[in-house]
Amino acid sequence: MGAVYGATAANTAGSTRPADAACSKCSTTISGEPGTSAKYAIESWDCRKGTLAVPFLLFYRNDFGDLGASGGMIRGIYVITDTHLVPGRSHLGIAEAALEGGASVIQLRDKSSSDESLIDIGREIRKMASAAGALFIVNDRLEVALACDADGLHVGQDDRSASDLRPLLTGKILGVSVATAEQAVRAREDGADYLGVGPIFATSTKKDALPPIGVAQINLIKAASGGLPIVAIGGINDSNIAQVVRAGADAAAVISGIVCADDIAAATCRLVHLWNNTMA
Repeated sequence: MGAVYGATAANTAGSTRPADAACSKCSTTISGEPGTSAKYAIESWDCRKGTLAVPFLLFYRNDFGDLGASGGMIRGIYVITDTHLVPGRSHLGIAEAALEGGASVIQLRDKSSSDESLIDIGREIRKMASAAGALFIVNDRLEVALACDADGLHVGQDDRSASDLRPLLTGKILGVSVATAEQAVRAREDGADYLGVGPIFATSTKKDALPPIGVAQINLIKAASGGLPIVAIGGINDSNIAQVVRAGADAAAVISGIVCADDIAAATCRLVHLWNNTMA
């Protein structure tokens, strides 16, 4: 069974978080009426455990059985690893700290390393994510995703097509990056389980990034796709994540806002808190 991060959880209802408390990880103060978990009695508050408004942040992996290409489980803060932004940081270190901070999804992205090295790294991240009750997605590298039994694969418009990949990913999640309604329709028809939509805001992480499409496109693309879960990406940080939530995104993918932070776990935790508070 996966773990609920941050504080003690019991399998009986009745306990509530304090009306005012400071998060033990990021020191954010939570104010307002206490919340009660119907499934887990939360005995002390921590941003990383989320709120009832975002139940997927409180799941044990085994509660859902086989993932079965359930893109609907994509919720909350989705962290993408990048070892080039800060010298000395590793995929494993980034993933471990982000999971400590409450990330719901970890994506391993590396365009240059060998399959062999990424498979070893992916297997370790898979263990950590599973223990944390989080999902593990691999970017682009099908062989890596299958070899380390990742929960899914994510591809861009210039990668192998979703229609080719869908038959090879039985029981796994397939995500596709889109920037337009037309691309969203095609991704849905090709078997995508969720869509990565962006860049929402300007970003310097990808040198070939398109101009920002803005938050208004989130709901338009979601409608065009028939309601597929939307992972917003591109320039998302503490100052604008609330806009993404209110626009209808199901998750927010963050790279530099977390990977470049002095304290990755605390940065992740703050975004989890902001996400949950906006959803509530």
